[in-house]
Amino acid sequence: GGTPRSQQERPDAMLYTTEIGKWGGWTAVNAAGSIPVQAYASGWFVESNFIVWGGRTRSPHQALSDGWYLDVAATTPKWEKIDLAKPKPLPRYGQATAPFERGAFIFGGR
Repeated sequence: GGTPRSQQERPDAMLYTTEIGKWGGWTAVNAAGSIPVQAYASGWFVESNFIVWGGRTRSPHQALSDGWYLDVAATTPKWEKIDLAKPKPLPRYGQATAPFERGAFIFGGR
Protein backbone atom coordinates (compact mmCIF):
# COMPACT_ATOMS: atom_id res chain seq x y z
CA GLY A 1 0.00 0.00 0.00
CA GLY A 2 0.97 3.60 -0.05
CA THR A 3 -0.08 7.06 1.00
CA PRO A 4 -0.48 9.67 -1.74
CA ARG A 5 -0.46 13.41 -1.12
CA SER A 6 -4.12 13.30 -0.12
CA GLN A 7 -3.09 11.03 2.79
CA GLN A 8 -5.78 8.52 1.79
CA GLU A 9 -4.45 5.02 2.43
CA ARG A 10 -4.01 2.58 -0.47
CA PRO A 11 -3.83 -0.93 1.07
CA ASP A 12 -4.67 -2.73 -2.19
CA ALA A 13 -2.36 -4.92 -4.26
CA MET A 14 -2.20 -4.70 -8.04
CA LEU A 15 -0.29 -6.98 -10.42
CA TYR A 16 0.94 -5.88 -13.84
CA THR A 17 1.47 -8.70 -16.32
CA THR A 18 3.08 -8.76 -19.72
CA GLU A 19 2.98 -11.18 -22.59
CA ILE A 20 5.67 -11.60 -25.22
CA GLY A 21 5.23 -8.95 -27.88
CA LYS A 22 2.61 -6.84 -26.09
CA TRP A 23 1.90 -5.06 -22.85
CA GLY A 24 -0.44 -6.76 -20.42
CA GLY A 25 -2.59 -4.92 -17.94
CA TRP A 26 -3.28 -4.23 -14.30
CA THR A 27 -5.25 -6.78 -12.30
CA ALA A 28 -6.42 -6.40 -8.72
CA VAL A 29 -5.15 -9.15 -6.41
CA ASN A 30 -7.92 -10.02 -3.97
CA ALA A 31 -5.86 -11.03 -0.95
CA ALA A 32 -7.03 -12.18 2.45
CA GLY A 33 -5.54 -10.49 5.46
CA SER A 34 -3.66 -7.25 5.35
CA ILE A 35 -0.31 -5.73 6.15
CA PRO A 36 0.19 -2.59 8.22
CA VAL A 37 -0.20 0.47 6.03
CA GLN A 38 3.31 1.21 4.91
CA ALA A 39 4.94 4.00 2.99
CA TYR A 40 8.39 3.98 1.42
CA ALA A 41 8.69 0.17 1.64
CA SER A 42 10.61 -2.11 -0.73
CA GLY A 43 9.04 -4.87 -2.76
CA TRP A 44 10.34 -7.64 -5.00
CA PHE A 45 9.36 -11.05 -6.37
CA VAL A 46 10.84 -14.47 -5.63
CA GLU A 47 9.01 -16.86 -7.97
CA SER A 48 5.29 -16.20 -7.35
CA ASN A 49 5.84 -14.57 -3.92
CA PHE A 50 5.66 -10.80 -3.70
CA ILE A 51 7.73 -9.69 -0.71
CA VAL A 52 7.37 -6.32 1.05
CA TRP A 53 10.00 -5.23 3.56
CA GLY A 54 10.49 -2.24 5.84
CA GLY A 55 8.86 1.12 5.26
CA ARG A 56 7.24 3.33 7.83
CA THR A 57 3.88 3.84 9.42
CA ARG A 58 1.89 6.91 8.52
CA SER A 59 1.25 8.36 11.96
CA PRO A 60 3.28 8.42 14.03
CA HIS A 61 6.15 8.03 11.56
CA GLN A 62 7.87 4.88 12.76
CA ALA A 63 10.45 2.96 10.71
CA LEU A 64 9.67 -0.75 10.33
CA SER A 65 11.83 -3.85 10.08
CA ASP A 66 9.18 -6.44 9.31
CA GLY A 67 8.57 -8.43 6.17
CA TRP A 68 5.40 -9.72 4.52
CA TYR A 69 4.76 -11.93 1.50
CA LEU A 70 1.85 -12.65 -0.82
CA ASP A 71 1.79 -15.74 -3.06
CA VAL A 72 0.02 -14.27 -6.08
CA ALA A 73 -0.30 -17.71 -7.71
CA ALA A 74 -2.24 -19.20 -4.78
CA THR A 75 -5.93 -20.02 -5.25
CA THR A 76 -6.68 -17.66 -2.35
CA PRO A 77 -3.74 -15.25 -1.92
CA LYS A 78 -3.17 -14.21 1.69
CA TRP A 79 -0.70 -11.80 3.26
CA GLU A 80 1.63 -13.66 5.65
CA LYS A 81 4.16 -12.14 8.02
CA ILE A 82 7.72 -13.39 7.51
CA ASP A 83 9.45 -14.72 10.62
CA LEU A 84 12.77 -12.95 10.18
CA ALA A 85 15.84 -14.54 11.71
CA LYS A 86 18.33 -12.41 13.59
CA PRO A 87 20.47 -10.58 12.82
CA LYS A 88 18.19 -8.57 10.58
CA PRO A 89 18.57 -5.10 9.06
CA LEU A 90 17.77 -2.13 11.26
CA PRO A 91 14.32 -0.55 10.80
CA ARG A 92 14.32 1.77 7.78
CA TYR A 93 12.25 3.30 5.01
CA GLY A 94 13.01 4.77 1.62
CA GLN A 95 15.62 2.10 0.96
CA ALA A 96 16.47 0.64 -2.43
CA THR A 97 16.14 -3.10 -2.88
CA ALA A 98 17.58 -5.30 -5.62
CA PRO A 99 16.57 -8.95 -5.95
CA PHE A 100 19.43 -11.44 -6.06
CA GLU A 101 18.97 -15.19 -6.58
CA ARG A 102 16.46 -16.20 -3.86
CA GLY A 103 16.98 -13.09 -1.72
CA ALA A 104 17.63 -9.38 -2.03
CA PHE A 105 20.15 -6.65 -1.26
CA ILE A 106 18.88 -3.69 0.74
CA PHE A 107 20.70 -0.35 0.33
CA GLY A 108 20.47 2.84 2.33
CA GLY A 109 17.25 4.30 3.63
CA ARG A 110 16.47 6.40 6.67
